[in-house]
Amino acid sequence: MVRIGIIGAAGLSGRELLYLMESHDEASVELLTSSKYQGKKVNDVFPELTGYNQVFQPNDIKVTGCDLVFLAIPNQASLERVPNLLEQGVRVIDLSGAFRLRDKEVFSKFYKLSHSAPELLEEAVFGLPEYFKRKLPSKTGCKSRMLCYRALRGLLPLGITWKIRSAP
Repeated sequence: MVRIGIIGAAGLSGRELLYLMESHDEASVELLTSSKYQGKKVNDVFPELTGYNQVFQPNDIKVTGCDLVFLAIPNQASLERVPNLLEQGVRVIDLSGAFRLRDKEVFSKFYKLSHSAPELLEEAVFGLPEYFKRKLPSKTGCKSRMLCYRALRGLLPLGITWKIRSAP
């Protein structure tokens, strides 16, 4: 059983993760955070999610007891959290754009932020693991996923192919 944490669980991406994790047999959601709803019960905020009796913790809580943490928080917040989580040995799936681009200059140009952990850019992996699992390294500590993931995923079964190139 993989112990999961979701930082930013009450936002759009985080709430979708809550829905997906509710029926996942091999995952146990141990930590849920929200800056807006901290201290409130998950099923009081989202009554349709009946599988959660946890209380939302603050986003800056120290992560313990998790094997894997999803970050569903803004880029700047992810830049601050990822290095510490990796130091603790926690695997990270970051839904922000903080680790999508390998070139810190390009990152700064597009996100209007200075990358505070450029040493992690080379080891971060960006991908669609459901379709490209064999091509993704299994030992990486930080993975980044794009928000338009569902749209791309929907095209793949149709046999639509395109040339995949590395991000700058």
